[in-house]
Amino acid sequence: MIFRLLASKPNQGDYIVGAQTTAEMTLADDVATVILTLDDGSMDEEFQGTGGFTVTRDDHGNKDQPINVFVELTGSAVYNADFTYLNLNGYSHPTWYVTIPADQNSTSVTLTPIKDLIIEGDESVIFSLLASKPNQGDYIVGAQTTVEMTIFDLVNNIFSDSFED
Repeated sequence: MIFRLLASKPNQGDYIVGAQTTAEMTLADDVATVILTLDDGSMDEEFQGTGGFTVTRDDHGNKDQPINVFVELTGSAVYNADFTYLNLNGYSHPTWYVTIPADQNSTSVTLTPIKDLIIEGDESVIFSLLASKPNQGDYIVGAQTTVEMTIFDLVNNIFSDSFED
C-alpha cells in the first residue's frame, strides 16, 4: 500500500508538501504453509497393503476454515486401473485436491492397489504439492513438496517366489 501527500486544496487548510511525499507499507498475509509427509511408500497387489501420505498445515492462517491443498498426480500407475484412493478429490486431471477440515492441522490420503494378473512390473505414484488456487484457500508450499510410492506387481512376486526355491 502506498500513501502519497498531495498539495493542499483551497479552503481545506493550508500546508506545504515537504521532501518526503510518499510512504509505502506492506500488509503481510498470514497464510498457512503446507507440506507432504510420506506415511507408507510401498504397497503391493498381492497382500493389498495400502500406501499413503499426509498433507499438513502449520498454525498460520484461518484455521476456522477448511483449506483445499492442490496436488499433481504423476507416475506410471493409473487411477482406477492400478489403485483407488480415499480423501482425494478430482479437480482437473492430473490435478487433485486434499481438503484439510476446519480446526484440523492435517488430513491423510490412503491408496489401495488393485489386484490384477497383468504383468506390468512395479509402478510408481508421485504426488507433488501445487500452488494454491484463487478462492480455494490460500497457502504457501513448504519445503517437502513431493512424495513417491511404489506398487509392487503381483505377477512379478509370484514368478520370483517360484524361481527362488
